[in-house]
Amino acid sequence: YQQATANLVSAKANLVKAQKDIDRYNMLLKNDAVARQTVDQAAAAYQTAQSQVAVAQAGVASAATDLSYATIRAPFTGRIGISQVKLGAQVTPGTTLLNTISADSPMGVDVVINEQDINRFYKLQKTTNDTTFRLQLPDGSVYNQPGKIYAIDRGVSDQTGTIKVRVQFPNPTDQLRDGMSCVLHVLNNDSGDRIQIPYKSITEQMGEFFVFIAKDTIAEQRKVKLGPRVQSNVVIMSGIEPGEQVITEGFQRLRDKGRITLGAPGAAGQGGAGGKQGAQGK
Repeated sequence: YQQATANLVSAKANLVKAQKDIDRYNMLLKNDAVARQTVDQAAAAYQTAQSQVAVAQAGVASAATDLSYATIRAPFTGRIGISQVKLGAQVTPGTTLLNTISADSPMGVDVVINEQDINRFYKLQKTTNDTTFRLQLPDGSVYNQPGKIYAIDRGVSDQTGTIKVRVQFPNPTDQLRDGMSCVLHVLNNDSGDRIQIPYKSITEQMGEFFVFIAKDTIAEQRKVKLGPRVQSNVVIMSGIEPGEQVITEGFQRLRDKGRITLGAPGAAGQGGAGGKQGAQGK
């Protein structure tokens, strides 16, 4: 690079000399004190000097580009880890990992949600407030910065029926670190007294969800609207009233208005639907 810079300085000096020569010969030509051929030669030398300056400038730009490859610059401000190679080690472009850098702020928290909650998170993406997302750190403390949905993945996994959501949190004090495991608390806009039933009692038909309600010895099929999962239970948003008995066992071949034999959960008879469980408000 320094050699290319020196060549440019030399070319510019030659250009200055050529400029003075052509000016001097033009003055002499007005007084017929110099041959026309000498003036033409001076003009050609001046143009040659101009071309040499352009070539030298291109050489400096090329050398600067080559020199930039010797310095690795991060595409963003962040924290760099421990180097994966030592000084003098042989590396191959595109295959050798030298180091990893992670952004400090904001930080993204990736969570996986059930496909039934997709619409809920799309709504949260549009109406997020400072209390919608709260992060619980590994030491049990609650992170004091609010989060917001940064992105929802393009599609649902056909193997797990889940989709990834990235929630973004400010990190002004570097309290969050890359790879940290945390618990994300999401505000439930439909919170309040709700009914929970065992998820195993739900049947799905053409994208709709149903349960069987015990009416004495008759099973009534009821369409329900599901809320979020709570471990092995599911919240029922509508379709069941508190105190109604939900059939939880032996309903696989049961039809609406079919006769049933009631019993304790887990003790289903062979001739009909068995276990039942009361719907409880939560």
